[in-house]
Amino acid sequence: MAPREVVIGVCLALIAIVFNFALHKIEEGHVGVYYRGGALLQYVSQPGFHMMVPFITSFRPVQITLQTDEVKNVPCGTSGGVMIYFDRIEVVNVLSTQSGRNQRHKKVYVRKRSGFSSLVFFSV
Repeated sequence: MAPREVVIGVCLALIAIVFNFALHKIEEGHVGVYYRGGALLQYVSQPGFHMMVPFITSFRPVQITLQTDEVKNVPCGTSGGVMIYFDRIEVVNVLSTQSGRNQRHKKVYVRKRSGFSSLVFFSV
């Protein structure tokens, strides 16, 4: 092989490696948030294939569809000193697509013997 062909082969291999790290996919039901140098960028990407600057920019997919987290056996104390134990607490999160990185609407379901009670929290 001639030296020219080796140089072209190495360049093509480097381009393929960089392209592999630059291309990423955001799944349906998620948005992509980006970090550069550890700082969160304002850009939020929608589902699909996207490009980023490799090794400098990183991304994280954030689920924007309904998410349910569950905590079991939660002890709570009253002002009278009585301990109440909740069997299960479910936290339901839905993130807004437009501000997919900082606005959460949380609905908390507390299971009681008679059924479920619902509390809604909106955080800024």
